[in-house]
Amino acid sequence: MTTQYSLDLLSKSNPVYLSLFVVAICQGHKEHSGRPIEIPSIYLALPICCSNFFQKSFSNTNIKTGLFSWLNKQPDTIYMIPQSIRNTSKFTNQAIQFSAHSGMIEFNKSGGVLATSKGHEALKTQSKKSRTTLKRAVNFGAWISEIGDSRELFSSLGVKA
Repeated sequence: MTTQYSLDLLSKSNPVYLSLFVVAICQGHKEHSGRPIEIPSIYLALPICCSNFFQKSFSNTNIKTGLFSWLNKQPDTIYMIPQSIRNTSKFTNQAIQFSAHSGMIEFNKSGGVLATSKGHEALKTQSKKSRTTLKRAVNFGAWISEIGDSRELFSSLGVKA
């Protein structure tokens, strides 16, 4: 592992596992905003939602918490986001590709990403412990949907494209 906030070892090598998080992030975003998520936003969300390093920061949060409220409680997190995205982009690529090839996500005409019924079913068949972990991703997807598009999201977090 190159840094402590990179994706954890199991997640790094398993696009099947990561694809469940992609679906959960897409689901949360769409359910909360009515809009599909943009691909760049997945690059932000996936390393945060999958890493054990960030896991404790999700304690006592829910879908209504919101991104900036969460960040206010975890101020050091914002400084780790750009490096986390860079360190995990290869694995995010693989997860998006696997999700698309397996029919768990689809792309609309404007490039938005949507979870399919196959993706929703995959989430439902997970163990209780996995569903709890995936719930973080659903919530995070909802939180980032409140910001607007990917450009606004990355700008508000100080991440340069």
